[in-house]
Amino acid sequence: MESKEIREISLEDLKLYTCNFSNDNLIGNFQFGKVYRGKINGDHHVTVKVWMPQTLYTCFPGDNEIRLQAEFVLLTESRMKSHPNLPKLIGYCRQGQLAVVYDFDPIDTLHNYILRDDFSWLQRIKIALQLACLLQTLHIPPDPFDETNCYIVCNIDAAHFVLDKDCNLVLCDFGMFTGGSLPEINWQNPRRKRCRILSGCYGYIDGFTTRTVGWYPEVDVYAFGVILVGLIAKKVFIVEDEGPYVGRWAIKEFAIRRSVSGTGEKVSLVHQSLEEDEDFEYADGLAATNLAMQCLEFVAHDRIFIDQVVEELLKLHVVRDTLRLWILGRL
Repeated sequence: MESKEIREISLEDLKLYTCNFSNDNLIGNFQFGKVYRGKINGDHHVTVKVWMPQTLYTCFPGDNEIRLQAEFVLLTESRMKSHPNLPKLIGYCRQGQLAVVYDFDPIDTLHNYILRDDFSWLQRIKIALQLACLLQTLHIPPDPFDETNCYIVCNIDAAHFVLDKDCNLVLCDFGMFTGGSLPEINWQNPRRKRCRILSGCYGYIDGFTTRTVGWYPEVDVYAFGVILVGLIAKKVFIVEDEGPYVGRWAIKEFAIRRSVSGTGEKVSLVHQSLEEDEDFEYADGLAATNLAMQCLEFVAHDRIFIDQVVEELLKLHVVRDTLRLWILGRL
């Protein structure tokens, strides 16, 4: 791996950046490791991602080295390295510890933020729009003559997104990315008998995927729907709690509320506390709920396209009002 902007970093330096990987600097877990806050020279805030052995998901020796190499390819691609919702890679470590260093000041994971009372309706919709726009970019194939070769995240999880100091979304895990300019890797291939197939992250797995072979953009659309429900209903899936998946809860709760209403009209899954937010409008709650349900359709080809998701989010009153104020402020 070579780049003038990216340097190899020693394990000793990583320990220095993170105060020896202290719990105080731990932001959260991702599918194959942990994410930490760090400081370079005492004042330059960075994010440090460390791959670590674990048993929850299938991971063979050498897999994470492949992931590091693939991440390097992705984040140094010309149209990706300047994307506002992808991290700037400034360093990596391969000796003694497999890790990367990103150049941004982290606050917390989206997974942790979703349950917070000070995470406003406007901020939640902003995050949803940023995620949808990121997926829209990723789902555009690098080769215009090969529409099937787009990037697919495959393991979207609220824990894989970190919010920066300005509450912007940054994707920090690329462990199951496929397509685009990446080398062909089949993470669905168990490669050993009696081992679990990688189908994504628990709580975000598209049930339709488990019945098919290969990946498709609709996998990411489904996971987006799960995150959108989480944002508006203030719900996250926690493996240790063994509670219902957010997507399954949403489908069941949506059906119950429609049945209770007796009209068959749109219903809202928005959390009551968010309905009291000064920027909330009931029509937006209905629209956001309906959009999430279109993403959660069981059959993949029945789901809404990510381009349409972006269009629908841009129609929300809270988005239009914010854009109008921003434009007026720029004049």
